Amino acid sequence: MVSKIAVTDEKEIAKVLVEAGEKGEKVAILGTGRHSKFKDVDVEIYTTKLSKFEIFEDRVEAFSGTLVDDIRKSASEKNLLLPALYSGTIGGLVALNEPSTLSTKYGTPFQNLISARSVLPNGKLLLSRYIAGSKGRIGVITKVIMRLYKKPERTFTGERILKKEDVSGEIAKLRKLGPLSLILSYEKVFTVHVTFDEAKEIKHYVFDDGVTFIEESDAESTYLLCKDVDFVIELINKIEPPYAFYIDGIGVTKLFNVDPKEVAKLSVGKGKVISREEVPMFQRLLIRVFNRNHTLA
Repeated sequence: MVSKIAVTDEKEIAKVLVEAGEKGEKVAILGTGRHSKFKDVDVEIYTTKLSKFEIFEDRVEAFSGTLVDDIRKSASEKNLLLPALYSGTIGGLVALNEPSTLSTKYGTPFQNLISARSVLPNGKLLLSRYIAGSKGRIGVITKVIMRLYKKPERTFTGERILKKEDVSGEIAKLRKLGPLSLILSYEKVFTVHVTFDEAKEIKHYVFDDGVTFIEESDAESTYLLCKDVDFVIELINKIEPPYAFYIDGIGVTKLFNVDPKEVAKLSVGKGKVISREEVPMFQRLLIRVFNRNHTLA
């Protein structure tokens, strides 16, 4: 039977991790539990009781169980922006390094992470932003400091369905206009989505208020890291995934219900492929150092 523990402070987290390590138990770290699924674990640590945060003029200091939506709403009231659309905790956002449609202009969570505090499996503390993207396998994130930006007064979003051969040129044209968000989605057809912080008149586009929102899915997903949009278009056209989207600026493509091995084979020399469960190379090295006994699942 899985033991579920809603932790309230770092001392409790350290105690749970050390005891689990001594017993040879596997521990999973969760916030709301919406974005991660674990098998064969003995203990689940939930962080949602670690939910205090404070907003300053250029940053937010938040405990890891704080909901991203709560931070965004509070920041917005002060005309500030946390550039994330993640529907979970701030700790989960950092642990997954989950990009959003706003990453075109503002970058990834790692790029906006000023510092992070974590409890390691041995109970000691780690102060390092390089825990971002580790998916809970290095330590339990307890507190983060993230950069905030001035909130745009208004946002204007438009979209256009295009033929494959017209997509690359359209993205290049829109990129020059400095968008907040520039996304290519694929669901049987290619659609370009663009968001600006000022009104634009662009042929074939009708703009409405709001920010580009890309529908997420609980289906298995694979990430491709590649800024060559021409290659991304050809890859998507060849594989024909049920659903995929590309975030311009950071060069991240997310493909759903595809074979990661097939994507990797087709992407040799062009980009790096990371499955949903994988972590980047540098974080894998940190796991070997800090989670050698694999206490964290």
